[in-house]
Amino acid sequence: MTTAYLDTHTLVWLYAGATERFAAEGQQVIETHDLLISPMALLEVQYLYEKGVVTVTPDTLFAELAQTIGVAVCTVPFAMVSRAAFGLGWTRDPFDRLIVAQAMVHARPLVSKDQLIAQNYPHTVW
Repeated sequence: MTTAYLDTHTLVWLYAGATERFAAEGQQVIETHDLLISPMALLEVQYLYEKGVVTVTPDTLFAELAQTIGVAVCTVPFAMVSRAAFGLGWTRDPFDRLIVAQAMVHARPLVSKDQLIAQNYPHTVW
């Protein structure tokens, strides 16, 4: 089975059961691919938790999604991912840079509603 990556908001919405937020293409990718996340997405969930934007810790969110839909953390070495992120000058957001770079290393789909990502990473699906 082919792999696909999930952006941070995708993780949060899946955890919340808000599947109505997904377009048909994104929903299909989620249902038909092995799902990976960047460790950076978990760090971003922690950041959002500390700011009070989300009410769930990354450990709780990940444990639930790993059990229910088989989400796994990508193990591509950080040096490869960060090197891939060097050329992503279209964003100043370090989370977006590394999440996109994680998917980009093997040119895999990234399920994201983020329009800036979609404009700059051709394998973005929503």
